[in-house]
Amino acid sequence: MLRFAALLPRSLLSRVMLLYVAALVLLVLSGLGAFLAYVARSTLDDAEVGSQAMSALLSPAVSDAAVIGDYDTIKRTLDRTIAHPLFERAAFIDLKGARIEVTRQDHPSPTPPRWLVDRVARELDVINTPIVVGGRDYGITRLHVWSERIAADIWQVMRLGLLLALLGLVAGAMLVWWPLRRWLGQLARVQALGVQLQQGDARLQPVSSGEAPLEFQRTFEVLNQVAASLQAERAQAAVTLASIAEGVAAVNRGGEVVLANPVLGSLLGQPSQALLGQPVAGLLPELADGLQAPGETGWRGRRFERGEQVLEASLTLVRDEQGEAAGVVLVLRNVTEQQTLENQLRAELAARAHAMQTMSELLGSAGA
Repeated sequence: MLRFAALLPRSLLSRVMLLYVAALVLLVLSGLGAFLAYVARSTLDDAEVGSQAMSALLSPAVSDAAVIGDYDTIKRTLDRTIAHPLFERAAFIDLKGARIEVTRQDHPSPTPPRWLVDRVARELDVINTPIVVGGRDYGITRLHVWSERIAADIWQVMRLGLLLALLGLVAGAMLVWWPLRRWLGQLARVQALGVQLQQGDARLQPVSSGEAPLEFQRTFEVLNQVAASLQAERAQAAVTLASIAEGVAAVNRGGEVVLANPVLGSLLGQPSQALLGQPVAGLLPELADGLQAPGETGWRGRRFERGEQVLEASLTLVRDEQGEAAGVVLVLRNVTEQQTLENQLRAELAARAHAMQTMSELLGSAGA
């Protein structure tokens, strides 16, 4: 089942069309098969009845000629018989074994396939009619039905039926494809909704009753309500983030920035809106390794230099309701002044330690 599902098209439009075409092909082929079977059976029955009738008409003429031994007349009669498109060969065999046989030399058009000719030949029997006059047996007439011609007639009907079935399938698919593409194409608005959400102006335009089914219209209304709610929450979050004096960013599991406040944009030299959707590893390569494995709770106090700035980053892991990692919250602050003061304090402490050591050495020398 999973392998079959993997072979299905990915889009809803393609799946609906595949289901429709499969059902249409099944129904058309079933109807075409029943029609062709009826045509073939009717043609074979007509050929059998016609051959029996022709044999009955041929028998008196051959009987008169056989009584007087006029074999030339018998041959001319057989020639006229195979002029009918129903017969391929005609023969008269007398009691002594003498045989008069005439055979058709032409071929029907269109040329049927060999398998169909063999199938028709198996269905039709040779017509044997004994020639009996006054209780005396003079021989037998044998008629071979032209199976190739009958197969050609059936083949022509089959080709015409297949052509009409193919045209019906193509026309049916095209007639359904256009309205389905028009109706299901409205789903592309949902894809545009994601882009609009990132841009901060998400709203699906309402559709008229003639453009999309009622279910789609209700779906778009619900999506508009959800988008409005998300925009309100985002606006509230943006106000909250803007009031924070540190740079803050919400990062999803893919490592891309979802929300960012203006302070973070100023620290990175870009507008906060431009940061949305960008990978943090590209914005802050110094944190790439830490973002890939933030640990169970995250980390704090990682400092690094960015030009003339010294930045300090902290990372807090965010989990979903199932306890799985849903993303991280990155906090970035400018500690350039603090780092400068710390460096000055270290330098002053080092100078004082050096002075104390020098004074201790001088006092030791004076005591000695």
